[in-house]
Amino acid sequence: MPDFDMRTALTIYVLINYVCAYLMAATFKVSKNRFGGVGYFLLHFIFQAVGMTIALMRPAIPQFFSVILANTLMICGVISFTLGAAMFTRRRVSRLPFALYTGVFIAAFLYFTYITPDIQIRILLFSGMLIPIFLYVACILFKPTDATYKEHCGFTGTAALMFAALFLVRVYVTYINGPVADYVNAQSPDAIINMFTTLLTVLLLYSVQHMINGRLLAELELLTDTQSGMLLKMEHLATKDHLTGAYNRRKIEEIIKSEISRYNRREQPLCLILCDIDNFKSINDNFGHDVGDKVITHTIDLITAHKRDTDKAGRWGGEEFIIVCPMTNIEHATAMAERLRNIIESHQPDCTQERQKVTVSFGVAQYVTGSSVESFVKCADKALYRAKQRGRNAVMPSPGSCL
Repeated sequence: MPDFDMRTALTIYVLINYVCAYLMAATFKVSKNRFGGVGYFLLHFIFQAVGMTIALMRPAIPQFFSVILANTLMICGVISFTLGAAMFTRRRVSRLPFALYTGVFIAAFLYFTYITPDIQIRILLFSGMLIPIFLYVACILFKPTDATYKEHCGFTGTAALMFAALFLVRVYVTYINGPVADYVNAQSPDAIINMFTTLLTVLLLYSVQHMINGRLLAELELLTDTQSGMLLKMEHLATKDHLTGAYNRRKIEEIIKSEISRYNRREQPLCLILCDIDNFKSINDNFGHDVGDKVITHTIDLITAHKRDTDKAGRWGGEEFIIVCPMTNIEHATAMAERLRNIIESHQPDCTQERQKVTVSFGVAQYVTGSSVESFVKCADKALYRAKQRGRNAVMPSPGSCL
């Protein structure tokens, strides 16, 4: 069985990097405007593929291209990945140290290519200089500036650590094996290491895709939560009174219609309590509209706090309020209205400074089969009018039909 030679290992590595570059390009096209750093991830795979392609052309092309340029591109690819990780996690990173690092690498490679040619030292130099870069990538991803990114970046950080460990092994293996005569055509343990590099490259691509998809899902969840909040706010604006926070007239009408439909199915008693703050105009005239608003809020708060859980209360308009009482006959609804009248009378608001007593009149009506919403409310309104005629601060049930 023939040995697995270096050229085969490197050729597979090149092909895998081109495939990874293609897949990363597709990801970049989709997400380039959403996340920073994705373009740098793409450059990493492109530089790796192009750099190794040029390296495989030796000895057909000059060493400057097959050695200096090829290895520089691969170093720059890893640096690009580092910058991408920093941008993706919104960490501020200066590019100057990386430029100086690359300059030192190029100078050292020029020296050990033209002045003192030594393939073994070049391998040690290349691998040794990649180790701190991958460790820095892992540091960025394991400790992002924004902690919300941490759960999405750990997988890629682990892949970076595995690269650092692999190149550390490569340094050790290269050192103990001694001088290398022809790197590309060598049959050595480095071929196996390069196959592991290929596998880690696939893992790195997968981890990057996982990291990006994790961010996408997190943003989708945030968007969903935001939209849910907006929908709740819109629903609140559509159904709640802006001053009191109680149901508005539109919502109360919907509730009445719903309760009438339930009445038609089950024929359980249904009542309305319509109430109005007595002498409200004089409150506005004597204390101002701000105090009038406070009196309105104070009154509906008392009604809401002391009504039954099954009842629905809201602001009908101006200083008028309405309570929908399902499964309640007119006797019980009248008794409840009387209880609310006493509570409101005994809990005077501070804003009127006891100079004017706040009282409320109540009209109560029971639903009759075939009544419309309008006639049902009108029936309660007539009862309220009678309570006002009796001198206010009173409760009056409707005596007649609501048809």
